[in-house]
Amino acid sequence: MLVKILVSCSVLFVACSNNEIKEESVKEIQDSGVVTLTGTLTYQRFWGAPNYGEDTLTDAKEIVPVLKTDTADIQLVTNKNLRSLENKKVSARGKLFDAQTGHHHTNVLLDLKEIK
Repeated sequence: MLVKILVSCSVLFVACSNNEIKEESVKEIQDSGVVTLTGTLTYQRFWGAPNYGEDTLTDAKEIVPVLKTDTADIQLVTNKNLRSLENKKVSARGKLFDAQTGHHHTNVLLDLKEIK
């Protein structure tokens, strides 16, 4: 069953491909705040401060881990070196949150607690 994750205004819904809400899934996420997502771990480069791509000679290059799922790319927030898992299918566990700063390069991020 295809699961889509929609995050809007800090409200999280888990919807099936036939647009039915799976109430048990929503309750599980609301109770613990923790989700497990699967996908391929990649590293992507984005422009950083001070101008985030407007001046490529002076702007920093930020290389961040991104989980590529079937439905979205989700930046992983962690201090761990995940290079040994690059381009491998992984299961990532953590809390989702909306992008808040210029260092957040996807709409939704995962505060990573565990990856395998």
